[in-house]
Amino acid sequence: MVLGGLVSNFINITCGLSLVTDAGTFIIQTSLFDAILPNLLSVLGVLLVFTMLKKGMSSNKIILILFIAGIILGNPWFPVLGPVPAVPAA
Repeated sequence: MVLGGLVSNFINITCGLSLVTDAGTFIIQTSLFDAILPNLLSVLGVLLVFTMLKKGMSSNKIILILFIAGIILGNPWFPVLGPVPAVPAA
C-alpha cells in the first residue's frame, strides 16, 4: 500500500488536449481528470503496466511499448500526452 502513494510522486502523465468552444477553452487535464481525481492518469498508467506484468508479458517488452508510446504520443504533431496548455487570459 505504501507503493501506491509513491505513484503520484514519481510518475507524471498529463493530457495536453483541450477543446476550444464559444464559451471558452476546456482543458481536459485540469477540467476533467484533475476534477475527478488528481493524478488519475498516473494511477491508470501504473495499473496498465501491472496488468501487463500479471498477464505474463516480459518487462523488456513493456519498457519497449512505453518507450514507443511516449515518443509517438509526446510528439508536437500528435499532442495527446505532454504539457497542459495554459488558459488564455479572459
